[in-house]
Formats: sequence, C-alpha cells, structure tokens
Amino acid sequence: MKKVLFLLVCFFLTIAQAVAQGKTITGIVTDASTQETLPSVAVVVKGVSGQGAVTDLNGKFTLKNVRPGATLVFSYMGYKKQEVAVGSQTVINVALTPEAKELTSVVVTALGIKRSQKALSYNVQEIKNDALTTVKDANFMNSLNGKVAGVNIQRSSAGVGGGTRVVMRGNKSIAGNNNVLYVVDGVPIGNQADQAGDGTSFGPGRTSSEGISNFNPEDIESISVLTGPSAAALYGASAANGVILINTKKGAAGRFRATFSTSAETAHPFILPRFQNIYGAKPNRSESWGEKLATPSTHNVKDFFQTGTTFNNAFSFSTGTDKNQTYFSASALNSKGIVPNNAYHRYNA
Repeated sequence: MKKVLFLLVCFFLTIAQAVAQGKTITGIVTDASTQETLPSVAVVVKGVSGQGAVTDLNGKFTLKNVRPGATLVFSYMGYKKQEVAVGSQTVINVALTPEAKELTSVVVTALGIKRSQKALSYNVQEIKNDALTTVKDANFMNSLNGKVAGVNIQRSSAGVGGGTRVVMRGNKSIAGNNNVLYVVDGVPIGNQADQAGDGTSFGPGRTSSEGISNFNPEDIESISVLTGPSAAALYGASAANGVILINTKKGAAGRFRATFSTSAETAHPFILPRFQNIYGAKPNRSESWGEKLATPSTHNVKDFFQTGTTFNNAFSFSTGTDKNQTYFSASALNSKGIVPNNAYHRYNA
C-alpha cells in the first residue's frame, strides 16, 4: 500500500512539473499587407520578465516553457502591437498591420541633405507649398511675407513682376548687398535685385525682375529658410546674409497623377490722397490759393489708376516606377498692375 501511494505521489508531481514547465510555441510573423516575413520582431510573454524571443531572417520564432493561458505580445517598429492568447495550440502565426507615424520633423539643409530639425545647431524654418499657392503672387517670394520669423520681405514699387528684397535679421552692410542667397535643389542661383548703380534694380532708376521670380510656385515642394551664420558655411561669403533653400517637386513611383489649377485676382488702390478742387489760383497766377473757381478741376488722382488683374493657370503630371520617375509641369501667368503700362507675363514648362 505504501508503495502504491508513493508511486501516485511521484506521478502527480511529474504532471505538476510538466504543467509548470509549459510548452514550446513556434510560429511565423508576416506583414499583413505584403505577406512578407518580418525579421527582428520582439515576441515576449506578457507579465513575465525575461521570457521572450526575436524572429529570425525568415520571420520564425520559438518560445519555450509557455504556460497555457499566457499572452504573447508581438511588437515591431512601424507596426501596430498585437497580443495573442495561448490556448491549446503550439503554432501561432501572426500578421502585423503597418502603422504610419511621424517620428520627427525632417528638413532639407545644405547640398540637399535631409536632417532632423532637432539635430541642427542653427535656426531653420520650413514652409510647405500650401503657403505659396493659397494666395498667389506674380513673385512667389511676396507670399512668404509674415510667415517666416526674423525675415523682412520688401516688395519693390515697380509693380507686378518687380524684384523683392529679402533681409534676414536686419541689414549687415551699409553699402553692400544684404539680400539672401537662393539655392534650388542644391544649385546656387544669381539674384541681383539688391545691387544698385545700373538703373535696373533696387536703387537709382527702375527696378527689373529677378531670377527667383521666374519660378512657378506650383513646382515648389518646400522651402527651408536658414538664418544662422553657420548654416551657410558650405556656400561661402555669398551666403553670409542667409540662405533660402528651394526643394522642387519630383516624380513619384505609383499611378499616374495629374493636377490642374487656375486662379484670378484683382487689385485696387486701397488709400488715395484726397485733394480739394473747388478753390485755387486763377490761370497765370503763381499762388496755390485763391477764391472759388467757376469751373472746378476734374483731374482726379484715382483716374490715373486702373484695376489690376492676375490670371494664373498651371498643369502638371507625374508618374514612374521604382527606378524611373517623371514630373512635367506647364504654367502661364498674365498680370496687369494698377499703373498703366505695367504688365508681367510668365510662361513656364
């Protein structure tokens, strides 16, 4: 009898030990959308410290001594975390769902290198395309007025198509050029709108257009404004006043995309000087005062101005594969200022 009792005790202890040890769980982790296996996925037993595994290059994992009723947690960067309860099965295959998250803000720096905004030692501000195309201007730089801290944008008095003076953090030279350097997709471009003396830009004479105003704002993806002196180190002395980096749109892999936009704007003088035309000097008199005129003058200042109009039409399409991408755009801008004989026409392709 004692021998039978001893054998029963040993039998139950063996069963208890087997239950306590649990079982071995194997499986494969895949991507729910592409069905591809995922390596380096963390698989841990919930609530148990130190018990876990990592999937291999084929997405396979093995977990030993998993007790029935335990919960396995599958986690992988860029995918939603998933929990699976362990029942009687020994094979558990899991398909993780991708999860889109913005990890950090990325900006384009010198030479077109993309860096995390937090990792930069200088001030950089980024403007998206929406800020340029919501209210369109013949010179898209005028659309940035008031949108960038520490940047003063001055529109010239030449009317539509005139140059724009951009100064960052105040003037740094009394007689020199204080305008910024423009860099388009890593290539610096000349911009002479702030150099006086030839009668074609800011200063004596008339103000002509500038190179940067020839760009179609619909082709611009984003603009990075570098105001710190160390940010312009790669561009030399010409960038001492700051740099405006323009990143243009490019083709993308995927289906064919086409966009068309059109806009129309009008401009009117907001405030005009008011003059009285009832009292004045008679003909052949040098005084600017006198009695009431029999025939008041009808020369109104407002008759000089006209209604300004701007019509902008743009079309673009993009397509491509993983190896080749294509982007094409065409635009036409026709603008007429509030001053007679002031017109600006721009055609891009």
